[in-house]
Amino acid sequence: MKKESHPKPTRIEAIVNGEVQRVGYRYTVQDIARKLGVKGYVQNMPDGTVKIIAEAPRKTIEKFIKALQIKEPPTNVYQIKVKTTKPTGKFEFFTIKYGDPTEEIAEGVGALIKHSKLYIEDIRSIFL
Repeated sequence: MKKESHPKPTRIEAIVNGEVQRVGYRYTVQDIARKLGVKGYVQNMPDGTVKIIAEAPRKTIEKFIKALQIKEPPTNVYQIKVKTTKPTGKFEFFTIKYGDPTEEIAEGVGALIKHSKLYIEDIRSIFL
């Protein structure tokens, strides 16, 4: 049996539930995707979930999904619902789909506050 030099791409549509907004999760997803060579996008949804559309070879997608299951404060992924669909090949990179500028500023400030609280707790635990 001949081994393919370019594995066939797989496409997923994933909905991530948990503490995944205002914690920097989209940036982490983008970093993971770029390191693995995954193409597509990540986007905050109005219901508090995060939507991910991703295309890559099947084994890469499996690694990607596993890496998305972050449980490191302040991020806490409860569940990832994955649906496999037909790849389009239209993505050149992996990007973040940004929302309204006011919403994005609130997202950044919220992430900063959550990360700052964790940092302060860590400092207190060292000295108290």
